[in-house]
Amino acid sequence: MKKSQYLLFGLILTAIYFAGCNSLNTPNQDVGTIEIGLNELYHSKTYDFSIAFDSVLQDSRCPEDVICIWAGNAQGRFNIIAEGRFHHQIILNTTLPMQQDTTLHGINYKLMSLSPAPNSKAPIDYTQYKAKLLITKK
Repeated sequence: MKKSQYLLFGLILTAIYFAGCNSLNTPNQDVGTIEIGLNELYHSKTYDFSIAFDSVLQDSRCPEDVICIWAGNAQGRFNIIAEGRFHHQIILNTTLPMQQDTTLHGINYKLMSLSPAPNSKAPIDYTQYKAKLLITKK
């Protein structure tokens, strides 16, 4: 992405942050396990961060109806705004030894799973992807 796209994304997230948009995905637990879909935004007022599920960069996971030697891997890209001003873009994976988590500004973000699971008989509708993240305060 170009610098202007990053700036635009940051401005949009900052505007949503300050506007207190009602469409934000805010479950009962402020930090813990969350699930967000593509282009959805989760915001924590308590820990002052926002995270958006930007895209699935690759998905080579073993289809659920096939027996595989290796589980495969899916890779997601996330945009984070910490403390209202620090913009980060991270890439997380579903399978070790690839990077599954990262810590920024005292908050750890770990990709637990990506759904739906692949199936050899039907392609995944890209818009249906959801990321399950474990978010913990360090």
